[in-house]
Amino acid sequence: MNTFLRLLSVWIAATAAAIAQAPSGDIPLCDPPMPRWHVGPTSALLLNSHPGANGAGNPGEPEQRMGFALGIGAGYDLTSEFEISGRLEYRSMPGRVVYPVESFIILPSSVEPHLLVVTTTTDIPQFRAVDLALSAAFKPRLLRRLSGMVAVGAFLRSALEGTHSQFIDFPDGGKPINPAGFPTEHNGQRLILKPYQEISDLNKVGGGVTGGIGVQYRYGSTRIIPAIWYDHSLTNVTSSAEEDGWRVHSLAFRVDVRMEL
Repeated sequence: MNTFLRLLSVWIAATAAAIAQAPSGDIPLCDPPMPRWHVGPTSALLLNSHPGANGAGNPGEPEQRMGFALGIGAGYDLTSEFEISGRLEYRSMPGRVVYPVESFIILPSSVEPHLLVVTTTTDIPQFRAVDLALSAAFKPRLLRRLSGMVAVGAFLRSALEGTHSQFIDFPDGGKPINPAGFPTEHNGQRLILKPYQEISDLNKVGGGVTGGIGVQYRYGSTRIIPAIWYDHSLTNVTSSAEEDGWRVHSLAFRVDVRMEL
């Protein structure tokens, strides 16, 4: 939650600074000629969640990890308040999932193993994809140069690559009972169930639904559109039955800059 609040405050401050530096001239109150195309860069900070990454039957608790998105967007005004738009972007979406498991441990104060609950971590330091999203937006005018924005749509995702690992960290001084001979780190206090490696059986094509809410600031032929979007995947990351249900969802703090053509 602290990470979320810090990220939100930075995003709001940066957006406000960008709008404050724009020229202060007035624009006509009348609606612009329709239809109108507008094109420009899009960027976003992403808070990513990877539910199901630890494997089927072990739901765990996804921890949000920060990523980013960079690309290009375009829109087409149907009326002064409705538009259709799209974006093509590269996305970096790391993540982590933790869940409790029972394990036999030899503690420093005893020579007999004890069955304790410890935490298993599935770490995804790298997951990269290219997304193509299409959406429809309603933009009611709020002030002379400011409009609201509510949008819904869908996205198609092409996964590029990813890596992951799975390990168990034990209490200080605790030693795991390791009959399977898994490798260890940190003086034996981390048991490596899966070393860092490429995600196998990666589904190259997937998709989901997306929605956003924000504002549009307009001066002349330039539009600045800060918004918060949520991208909900409907397809699995891999085709493996052992990882059924692993999906990637993102909360995006996005800013689009559009030039009218």
